[in-house]
Amino acid sequence: MNKIGLKINPKNTQVVHMNTTNCNPILFNKRPLEDVGEFIYMVSKVTTPGDCDTDINTRISKAKQAILKSTWT
Repeated sequence: MNKIGLKINPKNTQVVHMNTTNCNPILFNKRPLEDVGEFIYMVSKVTTPGDCDTDINTRISKAKQAILKSTWT
């Protein structure tokens, strides 16, 4: 799949099915890509339901940890 300059490494590629009932595997060279429930993309957590609750809770938790760390050091 290099017709338009796009090079895909199937070992490093993950798929999240968001807000869909179609969970058929996505094939690349007749092999399914890894299907995951969530992953981090550009600092945001992408999840299967497609909502932002998990991402917001993760950011709040990281902020709390940073505040506690700076308070005690």
